[in-house]
Amino acid sequence: MSSDESDNEDFRPQFSDFEGSTDGGESDVSFDDSDTDYVPEVVSDSEEDSGTSETISVESNVSSPCGDVSFRLLSDPFSDSRPGDLPIYVSDFEDVHPVILHHHDQHPMNAFDCLQLFLGVDVISSLCEWTNTRAAYFFRDNPEKTKKNFMGKKWNDVTVEEMYIFFALQLLMGITKLPRISDYWSQSLLCTGPPVFTTVMSRNRFSQILRFLRFSHPDNVQPSQPMTRIQTFFDMVREKSMNVFSPGENFAVDESLLLYKGRLRFRQYIKTKRKRFGLKLFALCPSSKEGRGYTWNFCLYTPQMYEDISRDEDLAHLSKSERVPVFLMKSLLNKGRHVVLDNWYSSINLAEFLYSKNTLTTGTIRPNRGVPQCLKDLSLQVNQSAFARRKEFLVVKYCDRSPVHVISTKYRAGFVERNRFLKGGRRQMIKIPLPIQKYNEQMGSVDLVDQMLEPTDPTRKSYTWFKKLGLHLMVRMVLNSFVIFYNLNNHENRSEFSAFIKMVVHEILSEYSLKYVILDATKNEPKAPRRKRRRTASAQRGPDPQPGTSHQRGLGPQPGTSHQRGLGPSTWNSSSSKLYFDPQPGTSRQSVVHWLMTIPRTEEKKRPQKKCRICTREGKAKWVRLQCAGCEEKPGLCSPEHFNVYHEQ
Repeated sequence: MSSDESDNEDFRPQFSDFEGSTDGGESDVSFDDSDTDYVPEVVSDSEEDSGTSETISVESNVSSPCGDVSFRLLSDPFSDSRPGDLPIYVSDFEDVHPVILHHHDQHPMNAFDCLQLFLGVDVISSLCEWTNTRAAYFFRDNPEKTKKNFMGKKWNDVTVEEMYIFFALQLLMGITKLPRISDYWSQSLLCTGPPVFTTVMSRNRFSQILRFLRFSHPDNVQPSQPMTRIQTFFDMVREKSMNVFSPGENFAVDESLLLYKGRLRFRQYIKTKRKRFGLKLFALCPSSKEGRGYTWNFCLYTPQMYEDISRDEDLAHLSKSERVPVFLMKSLLNKGRHVVLDNWYSSINLAEFLYSKNTLTTGTIRPNRGVPQCLKDLSLQVNQSAFARRKEFLVVKYCDRSPVHVISTKYRAGFVERNRFLKGGRRQMIKIPLPIQKYNEQMGSVDLVDQMLEPTDPTRKSYTWFKKLGLHLMVRMVLNSFVIFYNLNNHENRSEFSAFIKMVVHEILSEYSLKYVILDATKNEPKAPRRKRRRTASAQRGPDPQPGTSHQRGLGPQPGTSHQRGLGPSTWNSSSSKLYFDPQPGTSRQSVVHWLMTIPRTEEKKRPQKKCRICTREGKAKWVRLQCAGCEEKPGLCSPEHFNVYHEQ
């Protein structure tokens, strides 16, 4: 068990008992969290064989009545027109907040500046305060534990600089993935992390901070309410996300699953998700190109969330699933915006409520949530569609592999032509209903956020769910800052999210770690060009090297030479290459210092060479680039050993 197990909630694993909504006149039907909002686009085998893609609507009279008296089937979708005008879209600002734009014009913002819009010093200082308080309570309740030697290091209160460095290393772990955290500080040649880990923070200090990390004040924690462990931090980052960027006219609401298989009573199971078990986040994300990847609002699927929603009397007639999008977009109502939903939320009842708030909606809908009986009873073939309208409400039934129902209060009936690629490289032109095409274009914003976060996700398997969720929210804020950064720079040189993370990590460590600045400066120093050794014709005609020499073994320079130690001949500083001759008594001879130096270049030769004196005596012709600087003759010598032999003789 983890050392932090004492902070866990001891709940039995249960599945949520929240069920979906039921509409009047329909039987009670429970449903799970399956993602059935996908509009199928794969052609059946029969369609491929026929090679046709005719899309037709069901033939009926213009006033053909449905089971619901108010809905009418449309015989000519192209003549459909939406009654009344669309609500006027009202927004305080578009995309990035004007104050941020003005500040960027005066002082251009880098990646770290954009991150501080969400994780500023106020947020990080709060994390430090909560972490230090938890550590103080731990040492108070455990007298046998001492601060002088806890987890192999003396405990000191965490500072803002250390917390930023800790977070930067966490981001870097998402890019460079290793099996265990300790492997990033390993000295093994087989499994080790980048050198920045050992440079900016020790392994024991990183483990200490991770041990006591908290996302709310320990005094506010209530065992009966698990969200009190993270609620304060949750509200802080959510408020900043809503104030910095505008969701735009079109946005989507969908769920996101964070993997967690520990014991937690509000853990969710979604069989259609790859992770299946985990914490479910409801997210509201803009559908525009400028807001791609941004999370504007979010909430965690907990019983406490539904208790908060149920206090609103205006939502009393809505089911639990219908209240979720209204809760997320409460501040966006009555402004002419458009929300895209999947069939877990959509219903005729919700569409009517949103339209009464001057808010449009488009989304897939389940047949038991208000779909007119006339569309339910229709049997359509592949690529056939049918439309039914009641004032501003349009319901579409389209059949590809299976029937799909879509409701829209914004778009009219009609079709959009698009190409479909079949097996064998064949291409087919098909017609898709306009509401379904718009739904496919605008619904994927939440899934796009998950796709961008997944490759660089630094979260690990943990008993403490609030630490994993808190770190996930911090990475989600980094993605928000990624969107802000490239909106401020007009999407110039837009790179991948992983490249932006490297920019953030580099700027954080450059700001708060002097050791990293020195390491970065050392790595960026220009290296001297490597020179190749050349052998002259006379050296090649010389006698064969003696057995046992380095030339015969093919080992290159002798051990101890400058080439082996990585030092050029001009920087020779070995003590064995210096000889000091003291003057003899009664003579006027002065002290002379002898050392090896590189033969200086001349106008005729850029790399002049001389024969080694000792090698010549041994019958070898060896051309070298070194000479003794103290001797008058400047003899050529190939190594410190021959240097000493020459001067001893």
